[in-house]
Amino acid sequence: AEALEELHKVKGVFLDKTGTITQGQPQVVDWIDYGGLDGEKERIALLEGQSEHPLAKALVDYLPEVQGEKEDFDFQNILGQGLVGDFASGRLLLGNKKLMDAFSIEVQDLKDLESLSREGKTLLYVAKEGKFLGAVALADQIKEGSKEAIDQLRARGLKTVMLTGDHALTAQAIAKDLALDEIVAGIFPDQKEGQVRQGQKLGKVAMVGD
Repeated sequence: AEALEELHKVKGVFLDKTGTITQGQPQVVDWIDYGGLDGEKERIALLEGQSEHPLAKALVDYLPEVQGEKEDFDFQNILGQGLVGDFASGRLLLGNKKLMDAFSIEVQDLKDLESLSREGKTLLYVAKEGKFLGAVALADQIKEGSKEAIDQLRARGLKTVMLTGDHALTAQAIAKDLALDEIVAGIFPDQKEGQVRQGQKLGKVAMVGD
């Protein structure tokens, strides 16, 4: 009862993108090989199999024919950036642009690749031993009922804010048909909490997400 009473006082709602506004079931739509990406399919499947992230599951599903050798490797999940796998053949990186920057990887044709973000696609970049191998583009669909729900929230006078770690162009493409008051993109998971705390200065807020 107390929770419902507090909810009545809410002035704004923060919405996670993946799995809340969208279906949370992304699919691989582009496999862009700059040389060497195809040769790492087995290791990519092994590496992504260590993660429970929807993007990781999408990649594993995309590579069903690749069982992957039962190869020992060290695995690291860098929050908000991606995955690092240290194999006998070298270090494999799979993640967003922030991960590439962290390991000083130069991404070829960055502008051309980022143009895919304008179509609402999420990009994962792949590199091995300091060499950029290519990119994988994934797309998610807006969940049925999301637009109606956001419209109803705004009709009640509530501010609506979408939070996502995606590139700003991807976020804008996803949200183009949604009448959101604000979009905050390219943030780490722990930064979402900071956004909510900042919003609390204006009044009581709610967070909808995982």
